[in-house]
Amino acid sequence: ARARESLGQVSITELAGGGKATRNAILEELRGGYDVLYLVAHGKLASGRPVVFLETPEGTADPVPGEQFVADINSLQQRPALIVLASCQSAGQGEDASSRDEGALAALGPRLAAAGIPAVIGMQGNVSMETVVQFMPVFFRELQRDGVIDRAMSVARGAVSSRADWWTPVLFMRLKSGRLWYAPGFGDRRVSMEKWPGLLANIESGRCTPIIGPGLLETLIGTRREIAQRWAETYHFPMAPHQRDDLAQVAQYLAVQQGELFPRDELTRYLRGQMLQLLQPAPGSPQSRATLDELFTTLGKQRWQAGSDEPHWVLANLPLPIYVTTDPSSMIEEALRAAGKQPEIALCPWNDRMELAPSIFERDPDYEPSVERP
Repeated sequence: ARARESLGQVSITELAGGGKATRNAILEELRGGYDVLYLVAHGKLASGRPVVFLETPEGTADPVPGEQFVADINSLQQRPALIVLASCQSAGQGEDASSRDEGALAALGPRLAAAGIPAVIGMQGNVSMETVVQFMPVFFRELQRDGVIDRAMSVARGAVSSRADWWTPVLFMRLKSGRLWYAPGFGDRRVSMEKWPGLLANIESGRCTPIIGPGLLETLIGTRREIAQRWAETYHFPMAPHQRDDLAQVAQYLAVQQGELFPRDELTRYLRGQMLQLLQPAPGSPQSRATLDELFTTLGKQRWQAGSDEPHWVLANLPLPIYVTTDPSSMIEEALRAAGKQPEIALCPWNDRMELAPSIFERDPDYEPSVERP
């Protein structure tokens, strides 16, 4: 109840009591994609290591080692931007009610931050429930204003400054700007964009240029951060922890250590492995030996059909003459072909090698992008 009140108008999904808050149930729910995980649980330190008590399906206590909990969170393709580790009431009643875990859950904070969670809030000692009741609503109200978490933390600490345990809430953060998001808080999705009609009119009239980033493939291949972390661990990336999820930094290190073409070859192997895992071709079949582009095309054709909401397919069916993409796959190209169009590919000549690549504008000086031949 305290957690629900703390979150105010934020839309929540609750897993509480009756064997609902199991390790598997929490993970399965988080795979749907959430901005915030607010975990209310008992914790303890066992031989100096944190343990968090979740539930079994029967509703009894399930002690989960902190390392396992962090590994579970790290396995998610889309991790929460914020995790709040709130201790359960362990002693006392009314205003005297407090936790008694000596900050065991807070010990998970640095581990979760190292696993890539942008911000983690914990309690670095025993905390009274009254302090939590006063702190959390102010924190979430301020966070919704602009997404700047350290500012929200400061305001919330001020709200409990008269209490003896005001110092207990602690923030572990890996954000340089302190900003969790750039849209104001958990905006009301029912409120439409003021310029939405104008945007739709421009799209329908072909006055729009989609710019497709690599994130469009993340649901299929994982995030750039996950790739960077995997490489950093495999090849012993020697830099600071906050740089281990920067793919450009890690790739530059590998290019120096292993050769200039190594990061590209390694990325191709990784992407091909992800595609094979999704398609699961029979061993020895032609598909199991297909190139990466062929695998992307096969996967796309499985998903491109009338009424499909696959992003590349939706974009390909818009009446637009130009598409700009940094997507490492050929999905948009193949989606355009599947939509009955004849796309021409032009590479941005951003280096000497790219300048040597022949351009459609050189081969056909009269070429002008169109809906039929974008």
